[in-house]
Amino acid sequence: GGKDVTLLGVSTDSAKDLYSWAAEAHFQFTFLADPAGEAGREYATFNAARNYENRYVFVVAPSGKISYVVSFNPSDAMAYEALGKAINDAKGMK
Repeated sequence: GGKDVTLLGVSTDSAKDLYSWAAEAHFQFTFLADPAGEAGREYATFNAARNYENRYVFVVAPSGKISYVVSFNPSDAMAYEALGKAINDAKGMK
């Protein structure tokens, strides 16, 4: 577990679409709609050529620092392994 670690999913999808997708997939973390791609541009996750941001997950350490950013593909088992490691690593960050 990642006590005090926060996961934020960020995408240019609408809040309504993200809510539906997250509920359907039973995700246990918060999603943020970034329709203008502002966060994506700030964190280099926005695809300017296609004018959208893939669904990225930001791992926020207990210190409040973003410790890991990854394009998250929920159908890839390796994505969960990498995310789990990132959560465990973030737990120790001060």
